[in-house]
Amino acid sequence: MLGEKIRGVGAKAEIPDGAEVIDLGNPTILPGFMDAHLTMPFDFDFRQQQMDGLTKTVAEQAIDATVNARVTLMTGFTTVRDVGGPDFIDIGLRNAIAARKVPGPRMLVATNAIGATEAIATMRPGSNSDCLGVKRAFRTASRMVPIRFAWRCASTLNMART
Repeated sequence: MLGEKIRGVGAKAEIPDGAEVIDLGNPTILPGFMDAHLTMPFDFDFRQQQMDGLTKTVAEQAIDATVNARVTLMTGFTTVRDVGGPDFIDIGLRNAIAARKVPGPRMLVATNAIGATEAIATMRPGSNSDCLGVKRAFRTASRMVPIRFAWRCASTLNMART
């Protein structure tokens, strides 16, 4: 180890003087995993997530998100792609993890999810992830994904209107 980074593993790894050696036998060591599609503020149970969105305050949802972040990290996911949550909880959680205030994986956050009208991204009560027409979709997409995708999104919405 060098700080928080693994410098080497195996019989040929350089061992600094005074280092503690931990022999794990002959296991397979895997790097941290990445989850590319989750919403950390929500419970892992979809039905419970829907109820929580209606019955819990933003503060309670933020506290729940810290628990979900810790559980996610402890199961081996060191990086996650959060696809958008309510009330910018994902941003606050990402910042708290980066500042080492709470344990959790490195978070890449979307903030505003892009979704078709009446799709899951627009149906959550209090969601900041609504897609309100071509102009908003294009503005959001141009910040988040390549322009080509935004053009396709806008073209698809224009075709649906005609």
